[in-house]
Amino acid sequence: MRRGIGIGALQNDKLRQQKFKEKGEDVNNMQMSQMKERLDIFRQSLEEFAIKHKKDINKNAEFRHQFQQMCSKIGVDPLASNKGFWAELLGVGDFYYELGIQIIEICLKTRNQNGGLIELNELTERVKKTRNKYSQKDYDITVEDVKRSIKHLKVLGNGFQLVMLGGGRYFVQSVPCELNADQTAILSSALSRKGLEGMTIPELERELSWSRERVENALKPLIKEGFAWIDSQSTKGEGEEYWFPGLIEQIDSPFSSPNMMMADELLPKMGKEKEHINVVVIGHVDSGKSTTTGHLIYKCGGIDKRTIEKFEKEAQEMGKGSFKYAWVLDKLKAERERGITIDIALWKFESKNFVFTIIDAPGHRDFIKNMITGTSQADVAILVIDSTTGGFEAGISKDGQTREHALLAKTLGIQQLIVCMNKFDDKTVNYSQARYDEIKKEVADYLKKLGYKVDDIPFVPISGWTGDNMIEKSDKMPWYKGKCLLDTLDDLKPPVRPVDKPLRLPLQDVYKIGGIGTVPVGRVETGVLRPGMVVHFAPGQAADSEVKSVEMHHQSVPEAKPGDNVGFNVKGLSTTDIKRGYVASDSKNDPAKETASFEAQVIIMNHPGEIRNGYTPVLDCHTSHIACKFEKLLALIDKRTNQTVEENPEKIKRGESAMVKCVPTKPMCVEAYTDYPPLGRFAVRDMRQTVAVGIIKKVEKKDIAAKK
Repeated sequence: MRRGIGIGALQNDKLRQQKFKEKGEDVNNMQMSQMKERLDIFRQSLEEFAIKHKKDINKNAEFRHQFQQMCSKIGVDPLASNKGFWAELLGVGDFYYELGIQIIEICLKTRNQNGGLIELNELTERVKKTRNKYSQKDYDITVEDVKRSIKHLKVLGNGFQLVMLGGGRYFVQSVPCELNADQTAILSSALSRKGLEGMTIPELERELSWSRERVENALKPLIKEGFAWIDSQSTKGEGEEYWFPGLIEQIDSPFSSPNMMMADELLPKMGKEKEHINVVVIGHVDSGKSTTTGHLIYKCGGIDKRTIEKFEKEAQEMGKGSFKYAWVLDKLKAERERGITIDIALWKFESKNFVFTIIDAPGHRDFIKNMITGTSQADVAILVIDSTTGGFEAGISKDGQTREHALLAKTLGIQQLIVCMNKFDDKTVNYSQARYDEIKKEVADYLKKLGYKVDDIPFVPISGWTGDNMIEKSDKMPWYKGKCLLDTLDDLKPPVRPVDKPLRLPLQDVYKIGGIGTVPVGRVETGVLRPGMVVHFAPGQAADSEVKSVEMHHQSVPEAKPGDNVGFNVKGLSTTDIKRGYVASDSKNDPAKETASFEAQVIIMNHPGEIRNGYTPVLDCHTSHIACKFEKLLALIDKRTNQTVEENPEKIKRGESAMVKCVPTKPMCVEAYTDYPPLGRFAVRDMRQTVAVGIIKKVEKKDIAAKK
């Protein structure tokens, strides 16, 4: 009989198993090591690939998606991580988070108009437009990018979701709300009309083959959630119409209503209880205009604390913490990247006596045209001065914008001026009375030369950053006996409005708004604009057009008077018929006409050489910026006596005044200063600077009747 397995054999067997186990682990470890090595090589290759194709990953959607698929093999999504290696390498931060922020901003901006519901394709186009307009990068954003970003937003619990309509169409819903099948069917029906017309209950009954009760039950929650609006003034004869503003094309507009023919008595008369005053904030670059203005509006309740905290966080992340109040106004992406104001931002706030519209104008020489446009719309100017050592001296120098802006403000007819000496908290100033006196003397001397009554000009020492002397008197400057900035604004004299003159309204912009039509925007300079008025536009040969409605600060108004910044809806015109720089007028009361030529008195301020016949600079008059030829130098004028000292001079130079005959090189509309002052003063720009200012004495007009 065979002996059983002894203890030695068992031990050998265990040893053998242990060896096999260790061998297997070695194999596994080796395989894991090889896999890790391959992944490291793959990752390194991806890193090299990403470095090489960084721009393509950012810009090209198809390239970006292929790159993401490659990365998914190692479990990495480089565009969905806002920190770490990939964010640093690609320089995009969290691509979908960044995209999501833009989606949120667009949805919040339009929520009051569309009830938090917007069609996916429209949202994508708006995102693309925003990114490409305000960024130096040329982003290629697809619908899939937006859908993926919305999924990220949904995870964050912000109420964002996609509502499928069928046929590949989606609504993006930015407020928590459940849509049932009937509500979706109504929205789909409205979508087929692109929101360009209202729908009545009988229309929906016929189209959907539903009972009236079913239609009404489906509409009720849509109305409650703000997706549908009721128009009680339907012309269809079938009861009330229901509008879906979220479906209107190009809803990014100055208006909040899809039907601008709403009864005036249903709307508050915004701003009619208090006088409107337009204030432009001017001054040298980096003098603190945007910071001062942003702080002022914030302190006056124009911006909520949560928003300012958001701006502060964004500014700190950009390494520009001291810009947090300027962020309020420098809201365009291009401005954020460069740290300067490019466009003209309009903000409204109320004081005890007035409703103010603040216009924050650029200080960089590159953007002097925008500054002129903003200043031409203002009643009052706040001249912001950098009081720091070196800062003031740069601004007040020959090439500084302090002098140029003050000159332009005077030329463009601004009679009331407030001088804010900013940055008094800076260590080089330290709230010094001596510095205040020094700056006041030099600035006052210059303003006096321009013709300002210096005794009537307040000089307010402030800190736009810390808020000293902004809303209340600062205890850090006990030597200052004047008022704070807000009280100084409240003491302004309301400007005299030329209501009795015929209408003149230079156009600032022209919008095309789906479901509404063509909407010119600008400031009434003289006369009154009312719904029902037939207006004429000059120059050009556009047909006279009836004004369907007038809106100001998102509210319909029965009339707009001088000083009011308004938008108005006109019939039968497209954005190709009228444009910025055109002038709207009453077709039945001295309508504006195209200018053939005009005679003007000019003062040469800063031209390095001699000006002769044929000189052709750009003239900035109201919102128009047109090159005009100095066809003939008519006379040299003594600036002190205003008498002619030489007929037909051969040349004029810096410091001299002359009568000049000018001929526009393109269609233009100007007026004599004595008839319409805002349209009769101008600045002359050449070599990226203001070289002269002028007053129009006489205008020869082209007698071209408008098309009927």
